[in-house]
Amino acid sequence: MTGGRNATLRRVSPWWFQSRDGDPDALQLYERHYSARVYRDGRTRRLFIGPGEKLVLISPGRDALLAWRKFISHNGQTGVNCCVFRNEGLFRSSRMLKDGMRMA
Repeated sequence: MTGGRNATLRRVSPWWFQSRDGDPDALQLYERHYSARVYRDGRTRRLFIGPGEKLVLISPGRDALLAWRKFISHNGQTGVNCCVFRNEGLFRSSRMLKDGMRMA
């Protein structure tokens, strides 16, 4: 896909554009993910990844989302965590994940 909504995003692979935490299309995909949380006080969610260094990837068709987060856990472990993956498109998830892991 050229132009349009992807024009401002940087293509990082054939499968992915680099996006950002808070991207409206990425947020919609996240909200359909089983792990999506709703604020008890009714606030509108704007960010969805959490604190730390982040890598947010969205497919050219805006039908797949992959996000990685670098962090330190409560028990002191460090690493990179795949915090969300959702694929509503026709491409194989395994192929998309493999490409995303290379970037993480």
